[in-house]
Parts: sequence; C-alpha cells; structure tokens
Amino acid sequence: MLQILERIAKKVGANVNDDPQVRALEQATRPEALAEQIEESYRERQTVQPPKDVNP
Repeated sequence: MLQILERIAKKVGANVNDDPQVRALEQATRPEALAEQIEESYRERQTVQPPKDVNP
C-alpha cells in the first residue's frame, strides 16, 4: 500500500523524500504474512465459537 501511495505521489508531482522510516515500514509489511495471520485467526475463531443458530 505504501508503494502504491508513493507512486501516486510521484505521478502527481508531490515531493517524495527517501524517508528511511517509510522504507522500514515497506519492508516490515509483507502481505503474504499478514494474509496468513488473518487466515490463522479466522480458523482459530471457527474452532472456538460454535455456529450461531439462525432459526430461533
């Protein structure tokens, strides 16, 4: 997401400094790792909570 925002900023002519903090955030944000964490959390939640009865 940060890379997309940086590209948009460059395209519209915004001043984009090579900020080391932004670079660190880009490196720390790995979409595949985030997706795996979300999936794992979802699986854990499914095994802990029984399904709700939709017909009372």
